[in-house]
Amino acid sequence: MVASSQVKRSRQALLSPESMEKNNTTVGTVAGTAFAETLRGVRCIRLSVRTDETTSPERQREADGIAAAALGIGFGEGEALREAVDLDVSASKIGPFDRPQLGGWLARPQDFDVLVWWRFDRAIRSMADMHELAKWAREHRKMLVFAEGIGGGRLVFDFRNPLDPMAELMMLMLAFAAQVESQSISDRVTGAQAAMRKMALRWRGGGQPPYGYLPAPMPKEHGGVGWTLVPDPDAVEVIERIIAELVAGLTPHAIAQGLNADGVLCPSEHWKAYKARQKNEADAAPAETDKPKKRPAQWRAHTITKILTNPAMLGWKMHKGAPVRDDHGNPVMATPEPILTREEFDQVGALLAPKPTAQKAPRRRRRHGARTRRRCCCASSTATDAAPACT
Repeated sequence: MVASSQVKRSRQALLSPESMEKNNTTVGTVAGTAFAETLRGVRCIRLSVRTDETTSPERQREADGIAAAALGIGFGEGEALREAVDLDVSASKIGPFDRPQLGGWLARPQDFDVLVWWRFDRAIRSMADMHELAKWAREHRKMLVFAEGIGGGRLVFDFRNPLDPMAELMMLMLAFAAQVESQSISDRVTGAQAAMRKMALRWRGGGQPPYGYLPAPMPKEHGGVGWTLVPDPDAVEVIERIIAELVAGLTPHAIAQGLNADGVLCPSEHWKAYKARQKNEADAAPAETDKPKKRPAQWRAHTITKILTNPAMLGWKMHKGAPVRDDHGNPVMATPEPILTREEFDQVGALLAPKPTAQKAPRRRRRHGARTRRRCCCASSTATDAAPACT
């Protein structure tokens, strides 16, 4: 019991901002260690959502630069810049070694001495990932730096020297806190999405909307908060063409062939093109690459049928293939401007319904092994040797 109390007091002292400030906010280094030479650092930046302004790459770069300057760490310049930028990458789902850019640096430990993050959650979100990262740093004798730690103090784990057991305990505690926070965020997001699904006209955003619609800010007459869906003029034009050709008697297969021949983008390619336009408006045009371009996805008959029989054409919210309904059982609307009315939707459904086929008389199957007698085509009696052969 006494030992437990001592560990508790030691842990509290270690985690206190005053202790960090007193120790120059450096954890796990040998006392009196000075950084006499410039260390080769890799500036690590991660975002779960590219549009998240609160943890923007610029803010992370600024914090990492301040910490690096204080510790004698350089990131290089120009083509020699050492930086791992992983955008739209969730730390809860993708560990450090599997991230596109950070994973590449971790595979080349000889090219740097230090990894620098803004905060702990930019690096990991689970104790398992922290264990693997610490094991890697110990094997390759690297430093892990977090520009802003508990209470705003800087955290430096120096695996080039023997690490204090209390510092290792602190790493595990921080990893545990990050994992708990990650689970809390997941629970909050799941609950918020469930509640938002029942909000009329509210679109949660972040994903691909049903074909024919685009996300747009909520109009003021409907509250002006969040996002909703509005008809996509280009996609609606394609839908109207498909319906006109169905009325003219064309099959979904023939319509799909015509759309492909005319270079009309299918739903997935249409959404990719929209996202690319949005990105280019915010960022510079992407650099050309030598990678061969993949053949774009094509229209298929089942794609046409799936689009036109989806109740989203009526403006209904859908979740896992089923309409979202309110407490009274009524469908919840996702947009104030549905593409089709109920009458039009039913008429299109009738055009796509399988056509009835005429029933044929059942064919009598010959029993396996049954013997048949040869009949004469010119007499009802069985042919004999004296009767003429049928010609």
